[in-house]
Amino acid sequence: MLKTKSMVSTELIIIMSVAMVIFIVVLSGVNKRSAENVLSQRSMDAKLNADKLSSGINSVYLAGPGASMQVNLPSNLLDGTNYSLQINKMHHTVIVVWTSGSDSRQYSSQLVTANISGITSDISYPVNITNQQGVIYIE
Repeated sequence: MLKTKSMVSTELIIIMSVAMVIFIVVLSGVNKRSAENVLSQRSMDAKLNADKLSSGINSVYLAGPGASMQVNLPSNLLDGTNYSLQINKMHHTVIVVWTSGSDSRQYSSQLVTANISGITSDISYPVNITNQQGVIYIE
């Protein structure tokens, strides 16, 4: 009778150990996916802000002299991550730079003109864009 009880206890311990190992493996996979989703969301948010600014600049340029627009951008990404926007006139791009873990990431959005004056690095928010005689002014 004692052997049967100890055998049942041993089997129960083995079954519980296997179940815990399986649970830990599954939980580890879920945690990894969650971290990947946060990084992906951060990247998409940064890209959206760069595209929003480049779209505003392109719209004001294409609208012609006298056109103006204010582009409202958040001071941080949705998860609180800092980012910066710069305009590279040589390559006709708006560049957004943000950190992802220990890495610095960047994304470029195309512009139709390089004829831009005013603030082109460390752009603050909101951004005022004006077309004066074909020159885009960023304030």
